Amino acid sequence: MNKKLTAAATAGLLVASGGFMSQAMAEQGFSYDYVEGGIGLQDGFGEDLVGPFVNGSMSFDEMFAVVNFSYLTDDTDLMNFSAGTGYRFGITPELDVYGTFTVEYTDLEQEISITDPLTGETHTATYEDDDFGFGIAGGARYALTNDMELAGELKFLDTIDDRLDLTISYLYGVTPEIDVLAEAKIMDFADEDEFGSYLGARYHF
Repeated sequence: MNKKLTAAATAGLLVASGGFMSQAMAEQGFSYDYVEGGIGLQDGFGEDLVGPFVNGSMSFDEMFAVVNFSYLTDDTDLMNFSAGTGYRFGITPELDVYGTFTVEYTDLEQEISITDPLTGETHTATYEDDDFGFGIAGGARYALTNDMELAGELKFLDTIDDRLDLTISYLYGVTPEIDVLAEAKIMDFADEDEFGSYLGARYHF
């Protein structure tokens, strides 16, 4: 419960602090109209999960809509889908902060081994769980140069297990429309830290 309150308060403060300043800020050059995708790798459940991810964003002035999907698999299959809305605040020409609220869906399917204490035989069973929940996030985007961007996001998710994610992203523009994307993620999942890395590309429209 304390983790949930702390995460929600942190994300809320990021949103609120930017809100007081947003009306006085100039129009910024950050794009919130894009689709991105690639391959993700996550060490979770004692396995190395790997699979595709696809994310998208579309702006409506300072507001924007977001959609995220990932499917990571090994002996465990982990699917995450989220959709929601956000608001951005221009702080300086090089810095944006934003907040989002999303509806989350997680589907988990895991093969587990069960040993019969009487016979010693080991059997394989499938554990399945899925849940709807919500996510609250606060983040910042900083333009290092005209071609390079560094971003950070803290997100609380209330799905199968309460979870707190910290994501650091790096973007390098290879053309005006296409960026190379690299991300590192730390996930506080079921009282254990898990790590993920993601590599892909972002297309601006």
